[in-house]
This record gives sequence, C-alpha cells and structure tokens, in this order.
Amino acid sequence: MFAADGSSLGRHSVEYPVLTPEPGAAEQDAEGWWDAVCACMRATLREAGVGGADVAAVGLSAQGHSWVPTDGRFRPLRNAFTWLDQRAAPHARELLEERGAEFWGALAGKTPGPWHMLPQLMWLREAEPGTSRAAAHLLMAHDFIMARLTGETVTDYTTAAAALLFDVAHLEWDQTLLHTCQVEPALLPVAVASGTPVGHLTPEAAEATGLGTTTIAVTGAQDQKCAAYGAGLAEGVATASLGTATAIEALLDRPLFQTDVPIPCFPYLTPERWVLEAAITTTGGAVNWLRDALRPVEPALSHAGLSELAESAPPGSRGVVFFPFLAGAGTPHGRFEATAAFSGITLAATVGDFARAVFEGCSYEVATALGAMRAAGARIDRLHVFGGGVRSELWMQLLAAVCGVPVYACTEAETALRGAAMLAARGVLGSRRGAGLVDALRSGVEHVAVDTHFSELYHPLMARYCRARDAYWTFEGILNMEDTP
Repeated sequence: MFAADGSSLGRHSVEYPVLTPEPGAAEQDAEGWWDAVCACMRATLREAGVGGADVAAVGLSAQGHSWVPTDGRFRPLRNAFTWLDQRAAPHARELLEERGAEFWGALAGKTPGPWHMLPQLMWLREAEPGTSRAAAHLLMAHDFIMARLTGETVTDYTTAAAALLFDVAHLEWDQTLLHTCQVEPALLPVAVASGTPVGHLTPEAAEATGLGTTTIAVTGAQDQKCAAYGAGLAEGVATASLGTATAIEALLDRPLFQTDVPIPCFPYLTPERWVLEAAITTTGGAVNWLRDALRPVEPALSHAGLSELAESAPPGSRGVVFFPFLAGAGTPHGRFEATAAFSGITLAATVGDFARAVFEGCSYEVATALGAMRAAGARIDRLHVFGGGVRSELWMQLLAAVCGVPVYACTEAETALRGAAMLAARGVLGSRRGAGLVDALRSGVEHVAVDTHFSELYHPLMARYCRARDAYWTFEGILNMEDTP
C-alpha cells in the first residue's frame, strides 16, 4: 500500500501451492487467489493503520498465463491452469504445425506453447468436456480477481495477449480466430488498456477485503510488465527480474516478431508501445536448487552464504561450467525439454567453484538473451535489475561484466507492487494529474560499478561458456536419441 506521496505504508504476502494431480499438471485453486487477496488487503490495512474507505484505488499485478473457467457468478468450475502445466503440449504443436510460426508471430506475437490458454482450452475440451460446456467465463488470474472485486469481466492488453487469441497489433480479440477455434466471444472479458478504471468495489468485495465501496478497481497488468513499469522501463532501458526465473523486457514502438529469433512480443502499459519479453526459466531457481542440495551438509546455508561461497572461488570457477536449464532452456534457445548439467569438474574443484559456476551460468544466459533481443531489433543501452538476486553483490558484478551495457540495481526488489500502484494512480488521477505520483512511485536505481580488469576477465570466459553450451546441446541430443534397430 502506498501513500499519495509515493511512500510505502505497508505490505503483506500469502503463499498458495501449485497442485500436481497428474503427470504434467500444474494447477492452482483460484479461490486461493481470492483468499490471498483478501488476507493481504486486510493485513496491509492493519499495518498501515488506515481505514478501507481511505483507499482511493486498487491496481492489480497478476501472474500471466494462468486462467480458470467459471460459472456465471465467477465461481471456478475446476482448478486453474498455470503457466507450468504441460498437458497441452500436443495441442500447441498441432496449432503450430497447422498455421506456422509466421502466422502466430504476426497475430499473437508469439508461437504456441503448452502454457497458453488456447491449447489448454483444447485439452480441456477433450479431457473434461462437461466442464468446457458449462463455462460461462474464461478468466486469467487478473480477470478473475477483477470480476470478484467489481462484478465486471475486464482484462488488460498484456494479460489478454497470453491467451494466443489476441491480436497484439490491433489490440483486440481476433474474431476470425475465435470463430475458427470455436471460442464464443462472450466467454472472454472485455480488453482495455492498463490503468483503466473498471468500477467501484461491490459491497461483497468491500466486506471481504476490508476496503470501501468508494474504492475504484483499475486494470493492472501481467506481473512482469508491472514490474518493468515500476523498474523504469523506457526507450533504451531494458529491465530484468532476478527471481525464480528471469524475464527481460525491452521497449518497442511497434509489434515485432522474427521467426529466426522467436522472442515473444506483448503490448505494453503505455499507448503505442510494445515489449519483447525474453525468459530464462531458472536463474534464482538454480541458486535455490543448489542451496537446497547443500543443506543436508550445511543446514543453515542461506542465499547470502551461498554467495559468499561463490566469492571464495576465482573467476571461471577453476573450469567448472554450469548450464542452468533445470526447467528447460528459454530465450533464445527454445529447448523446453533441455536439462541442466555441470561440466569441467576436476579433483581441484571445490564447493565454492560449483556455487560460482551457477551464478556465472545464469549471468551468461541473461547476456545471451540480451544479445538476441538486440539482434531482433530492440534498443538496449542500459539494464535495470530487480528481484531477490540484487542482494548478491557478486551476481550484480557478474551481470555488469558480461551484459555489455551499464547495469543498475533497483532499490525496491518488488517493483511489480510499485507498477500496479502507478497504474492505479493513472486510473484515478489521469495521465497528466497523476504524473507526479507515478514518478514518485517508481523504484530508484543504483549503478553497479565494475572493475575494468574484472570485465576483461569475463569476455573470454563467456566465449568459452558459449562454446561449451553448443557442445552440450550436441551431447544432450545424442543422449536423447531413440534407440534405432
């Protein structure tokens, strides 16, 4: 929660689990989303010491690529699908083979994946036809919460673009594709720009959240777009999250998709702007994995302790290399079934070398993605980094050494909160009147200074990593070959 001068008044968080009822499934209880929203709002109001009626507006930052079918009263008909669900992979391949990458890139800004609503809806029709027929609404996480708050089915452009049914150039649901794929337009929410006032909270929502019926709900955005907004995404300024995964956002003045460098393109939060979004599936997740793997030996090992271990090793980790593909290889590789590996291990290798190799491998992949985005046509003159990873001085130094542009650390780790608040301010005050508050809410940044010698050391080390990665792809391909007679 933020005050009118941009200062933080309070915050609260609630976790909810990912459910795996069968192989390939990754679901969540959508009622858990709503319960978490209500719990967080009530706890934050108590911490801030303000009444619910004093809150002028609510903005939303929600996970993308997660949706739920509901009845006409917005009650879930089943668990929600999340972006981790893999059951629709055959349907995604079918869509790609039927129409080709150029069609999907020009229309949706991306090629079909098992995490998109359309292939997951195709899976639902086959696996649970009764649920599919009973659905009155198909709502992304953002839309579900908005419907519970206001009684209105409204989405924003960034969220709609994750469905694979949205025309990212014309900012509307594609009616021809809806007809071809037999998706009734009435099932989908109205798509509007982020920062659009939707309406006041219903009495039921006000009671559940502790807010007032005078509070206005404003369309937010997919969480990575909100976070980029709060972190200062601008012309020539890219942003990168260092959380479990890393998403890199770069601003465009037109939709852009190239089949040879297939980086997803989304509408952005400001008029006539789009973003390229590169994804690296496990960065902080790789750090967490190593910490957890070492905990039986070092039960008290923390993220800070792991970073200290890494600092004890020399640049290059005595030849140890880590390929951080614990959940597939994202941009620009598109190898979603890739696995992780260590290489270059000798008797001289230490635990510190393994730790440093993880930080180095993740940094090299961020730099690789940035290079692919520049090759695709994005202008990137500097990089703003946010998320839990900014607390590791070593990690920030590595990024500054290998990314090829000045790197800045955001002083606010959770910039998505600020981005959602900025959208709420725009919604209730308007772009002109709200400009001062929007600027006050944006996270500050600090330049990451890096020693010239340190950077020079890492140029050949990154080149070595890229050669090793190419060889690893060949090796992994051999391992995954089916036996032939």
